[in-house]
Amino acid sequence: AAPRSAIGVSATGEILLVAVHHSPLGPGPTLDQLAQIMLQLGSADALNLDGGSSASLYLGGRLINRSPRTAARVSNSIGLFLQ
Repeated sequence: AAPRSAIGVSATGEILLVAVHHSPLGPGPTLDQLAQIMLQLGSADALNLDGGSSASLYLGGRLINRSPRTAARVSNSIGLFLQ
């Protein structure tokens, strides 16, 4: 188990961007647990992205799910920009 990130879409077209770092049983979910989390959030389709120290979530230009000191430097990402 490790921190994980995923992207999904609901049956109504809502986009879900998810980063999970801790579970009640350990440091992060297994892939099966991540699939269950995505289903619980209403995802009809989902894609597992990267995990570990690169599983980061930014909102409004701020890293919101971990300390900047523990976040890995990544070469590419998925971004959504609201107008």
